[in-house]
Amino acid sequence: MKVRDLKKLLEAAPDDATVVVPADDHSYREARCELGTGLLEGYSQWTEDYGEETTPEAEYGKRLPILLVGA
Repeated sequence: MKVRDLKKLLEAAPDDATVVVPADDHSYREARCELGTGLLEGYSQWTEDYGEETTPEAEYGKRLPILLVGA
């Protein structure tokens, strides 16, 4: 999903809707979101970005902007 797809989805969402993510026990948890960067190798292998010294692009893939969503 790209941010543009999320923006389109949010057009119909009420401002007071709570953003949640599924939990392992079939309940929901409130989501937290942050902007950052991640490393993409190929078309689907993402790696957490710890900076060029620890996770170099030459080894882990291209550094790209991301919206990280978690619980």
